[in-house]
Amino acid sequence: MAESVNSSYKTELIDHQPLYPGATELSLGTAEWVAFYNRQRPNGYCQDLTPDRAEALYYHRQRHPHTEEALK
Repeated sequence: MAESVNSSYKTELIDHQPLYPGATELSLGTAEWVAFYNRQRPNGYCQDLTPDRAEALYYHRQRHPHTEEALK
């Protein structure tokens, strides 16, 4: 999965953006991309959920394994 994330980062942030003038700007751009990737971007590995939603659902199912909602 790390290769997939790295490939997406390079394709979506590095290859399609103008050059960053410095390390600070690149760090800020990276932080914004990570937030977008985790909170808004559906991921096929996560059954087309965002990583944040998939994680929340996983932990919900761990806490409530026998509820109807956990089966969804």
